[in-house]
Amino acid sequence: MTRYAAGVEAAGPGVVAAGMRDVLRDGPGTPEALAWIGACTRSGVCTPACPEGLDAAFMLRLAQWRAKGALGEPPRIRVKEDTQYSPKVKAFARLTLTEEEQAKWL
Repeated sequence: MTRYAAGVEAAGPGVVAAGMRDVLRDGPGTPEALAWIGACTRSGVCTPACPEGLDAAFMLRLAQWRAKGALGEPPRIRVKEDTQYSPKVKAFARLTLTEEEQAKWL
């Protein structure tokens, strides 16, 4: 569990995981679970640390989509808007595309 998610450590892993499963099942979740879902940095260290052998990183990614409202419902956690997303994609593409491909696609 991430220590920087508000209330997660006090709630305990089982309670937080149950709240995350609730979000995955289209339930409201718990404040602790939503804090954990929102704090996920996609490091992937949760999967090997899971005592049940679950793919916790994949579950968190799906829970983030649902909690952020990506499936059409209102967001339950803060969605960070990255106004530089497209310029970042273009900058990365320039590192890998030929000049001809850049002219065609960018």
